[in-house]
Amino acid sequence: AAPRGRTPLRTRGAAMEAISRASASEPDCARYQIFGTLPSDAVARSSRESAADPDDAASIAEALEATRAACMSHLEPHVEGYIWQKDPFQLEVVAATPPGTSRSGTPAHLAGVTRFGDNVEDEWFIVWMLRELTRAFPALVARVWDDDGEFLLIETAFHLPRWLKPETAANRVWLCGGEMRVVPPEADARRA
Repeated sequence: AAPRGRTPLRTRGAAMEAISRASASEPDCARYQIFGTLPSDAVARSSRESAADPDDAASIAEALEATRAACMSHLEPHVEGYIWQKDPFQLEVVAATPPGTSRSGTPAHLAGVTRFGDNVEDEWFIVWMLRELTRAFPALVARVWDDDGEFLLIETAFHLPRWLKPETAANRVWLCGGEMRVVPPEADARRA
């Protein structure tokens, strides 16, 4: 149990249960992903000692777990005493998706789902926490969406470039360095 007056960040099993409960069609859920890893002395040392391949799934999972722990530790003072409507913020390591699947090519990352119910303040607190993480740890980038889609675009509609439409917005809105960034279509042409 968490110390009195503190909100537990979430145990691993309970977090996976919450993610399972919050399917893509469930309303009033914020979904978020964090990509990138933080340098970890322990991970780097074990990789050198075992001559492990840095692209090895186990090495990546270990680096992501270290990143998850650092993120949660960084946020702990901010969530202390915060009362969540339904589910607290949590992060889990998600393996890369294999080729030939619907989300083929998505690298391993951290992800979470928080049901916020009627309390949209929880959703905005999550946005703040993701901004804070990308500010504090510049190697990380994050995205957040809900059942309305890219809700940050809705809130910033009067300040968006004209080319950005709901049908072209998928995976274009990111938090990086504590700021919202929109990936321009030219980036697609450079990848091809």
